[in-house]
Amino acid sequence: MKSAKMLTAVVLGLVLTSCSGTVGPSDPQDEWVIPTRSVSGTVELPEGSRLDLADLGILSFAEGATVSADGSFTVRIPDTDAHQVLVVTDSGGTPFVLAYVGPTDDAITVDASSTATALAMLNPFTVLFSAGDRASLAGAVVEKSDWGRLVTLIETVLASSSGGSLTSELVPEIMQAACEVVVDALDDGTVNPLPLLDPWLEDGTGDGVAWVNRDPIYYASVFRTVGSPDSLLVLVDSAREKLRISTGWPPVVDVTSVTRSYPDLGDGTYDVTLIWATFRSFDSQTADGLATRMNTCRAIAEMVAVGSGVAVDHGPADLNLSGWDNRLGACAAAHDTYGFIGTLLENISQESDAVASWFWEGANADCAEYVEVISRLIAGMSFSTEVIAAGESRVPLFSQMVAQSPQEQQRITQLDGVMSHVDSHSPPTAVFVVSPLFATAGSTFSFSAVASTDPDDATIDLRVRWDWDNDGEWDTDWDTQKVMQHVFEEAGAQDVAMQVKDPLNLNDTVVHTVNVGGSQENAVHIIIFRDAVPWGSEVPAVLDQMLEIMEFTEGVGANEYEVLGSSEMATVTLTPGEDLVIIQNDQPQTFYDEYADNQVRFLQFVSGGGTIFWEACDLGWNGGSITDAGIVLPGAIELAEYETWYNYVSLPGAPIVEGLPDELYGQYASHEGISNLPDGATVYTVDDAGHPTLVEYDYRGGWVIVTTQPLEHSFYNNWTSGHVMPRVISYVLGVPLVHDFGDIIKPELRGRPRDGGGVKGLTSGKH
Repeated sequence: MKSAKMLTAVVLGLVLTSCSGTVGPSDPQDEWVIPTRSVSGTVELPEGSRLDLADLGILSFAEGATVSADGSFTVRIPDTDAHQVLVVTDSGGTPFVLAYVGPTDDAITVDASSTATALAMLNPFTVLFSAGDRASLAGAVVEKSDWGRLVTLIETVLASSSGGSLTSELVPEIMQAACEVVVDALDDGTVNPLPLLDPWLEDGTGDGVAWVNRDPIYYASVFRTVGSPDSLLVLVDSAREKLRISTGWPPVVDVTSVTRSYPDLGDGTYDVTLIWATFRSFDSQTADGLATRMNTCRAIAEMVAVGSGVAVDHGPADLNLSGWDNRLGACAAAHDTYGFIGTLLENISQESDAVASWFWEGANADCAEYVEVISRLIAGMSFSTEVIAAGESRVPLFSQMVAQSPQEQQRITQLDGVMSHVDSHSPPTAVFVVSPLFATAGSTFSFSAVASTDPDDATIDLRVRWDWDNDGEWDTDWDTQKVMQHVFEEAGAQDVAMQVKDPLNLNDTVVHTVNVGGSQENAVHIIIFRDAVPWGSEVPAVLDQMLEIMEFTEGVGANEYEVLGSSEMATVTLTPGEDLVIIQNDQPQTFYDEYADNQVRFLQFVSGGGTIFWEACDLGWNGGSITDAGIVLPGAIELAEYETWYNYVSLPGAPIVEGLPDELYGQYASHEGISNLPDGATVYTVDDAGHPTLVEYDYRGGWVIVTTQPLEHSFYNNWTSGHVMPRVISYVLGVPLVHDFGDIIKPELRGRPRDGGGVKGLTSGKH
């Protein structure tokens, strides 16, 4: 096509591709659009299970079937080269046991062991695995030392009086154990990926050019004729068959060869813009919408394939995405891989009928139920992996989708079929800061984007706009004014997006979290976990005594507190919005080991809107080590040993440090410094080297407060650093702050708090 005749167009006649050209399974006797075969087997439940086998059914990606009273069944399944998961459920769709079926299996046993394998392999880190690699990983999983423990946990749950279902809310310890065993197996592998690069243009044959793509994701590009309004929208393709996985930890998407797309341009000069999917629009008539639709459909297909084994490179023509939650875009803008996966799975579950019809080219109610159940199980595995993976977020495919590679614009010339580059422009870099770092609802925050830059244009020529809740709807118009004020009327962690563009409309977006009110008044009841009183050889249970003076009593209701041991971590009910969970300082190793086995349960509580106060001052007189237990502190924050006698209030006036002097003394004031804090974390105190020692941050909708200060020891000795402890209680419970704790302070030290006398800058070994 010659440039003089170019029209604004979308050159895409995409159709649904699948394994067959026949119509979907409207009738079981019809030839199905995806090849199927039959498999028979038996469901075996452990002794003590109260489940009635005759009340259960079995679901595959193809159909559902009943289970007989003796546990036998026959069900049709997709005929694939990869392993697949079958789900045994009750009439309400609650999963109980799983099967893991290989491509040649025709007789299977569904029991605790098969359930363990299937759960492990429902991990999102296994996306895009080849059939052979999936089989190898499944074999490696059963050889791990913790495999037997996982199977035993499943048997125990199946035989329990609670009904024995596999919902992640009821059995987070199983989800956690399944994640740990597959991560352990992956860690035995090696990763040697080729570098992934943004697509590039090269000369094609004849009048054409070629987009060369080595990424596992799609892009879109716009070719605009210089001096003309004509443009051409082109998909930058990514062929699934050219992708592979390096199967170490973390697994990494690699490519066996590049994918080329060939726009036919003709002679002329063109401005070419490469567009990344923002996941905010599914309108395929626009560049962003086209890239978003293609990548969303790939994400759906690959996530479903983790369970079903059906790996088909579907086009988006027959899948209606218009009602999908635009939180996908919010997660992408925030580079939040796990949030993106969770939102995607939630949408797949809610739109399971449409997803099933998309795959089968017709309604399939059994497949829709399968998709809904399997999505919830994968979501549980994804959340558990986020908790235990120590901040690792390079999930194959999905981490690339949210990476938000910058746009670029280049000018090319075609003359006699030969392409040459003329010029290129890079997008601006979005930067903003917020002040203050913490304020309550109704307060005014100031946002400044003056630090945003552009390599080709002056800052004054850049325009910005703001989305105060990162919901995909911009709340301000484009403006060169880069300082704005905003009032948040509701408390919580508020995600704010800012987009900056240059005169060529190249743009960049950044998202930051703003702490509005934090965990203030987020609980009415306190649950204290400890196996030993911190520094108990000298210090009494001062936290309990402090609560009594603050008019709390022991009990399970409002304005009451409980003290629980580590043995109750696996069974206790934690209620978000009601309970403040306190993990006390200086515990024995067995305590931290038990927490490590149940950390997913605690983080589920937080992600549901709860607050946890982690006193992370370990290796004290009770000898326990957080690190040795393998605990990943919420949000994968890190601790580094640094013992000092002085801390400093870095956010005067904040409720959690209200009334404290700027300089806090203790022997010792803090044991470690905190690093790797999540975006939006509020730092209330620091040590004399500037390391945070008391912080608060959002975690998936709930709140985490972490301190490295030996609060109980300092409180008992009437050192100023210890008086953080009652302020945390006052802040989270919304109760008046009590200032006179004389009766529980060491008798000879009662009176005015001691605020000095140590050696500033002291660091030493652990004691």
